[in-house]
Amino acid sequence: MTEEKFEEMMERGGEKIETAVENAAQKLDDTLESTMKHRPARIIAKALSYGGSIGFILASAKLKQTYHPTMSNICLITGSVALATNIILSCTVHKK
Repeated sequence: MTEEKFEEMMERGGEKIETAVENAAQKLDDTLESTMKHRPARIIAKALSYGGSIGFILASAKLKQTYHPTMSNICLITGSVALATNIILSCTVHKK
């Protein structure tokens, strides 16, 4: 096999993979978009987001007790930023 054939074959393979990934991403996007049109799905997604934020904050307290101050600070900051973002989005973005 020559170098040109190999490069051509790799190019075709890359294009096929790229097309497959783009199609899968589009399908996922369409599915999520249609799901989020329903109020119960939005409520569950928002609850999970708040729960994850609070989980990070609670995990930081546990990590501080087990003498992991750096990880504790990372979790506290991450949870606080996520919680603040959730609150700001809840106050500013409204679904009609």
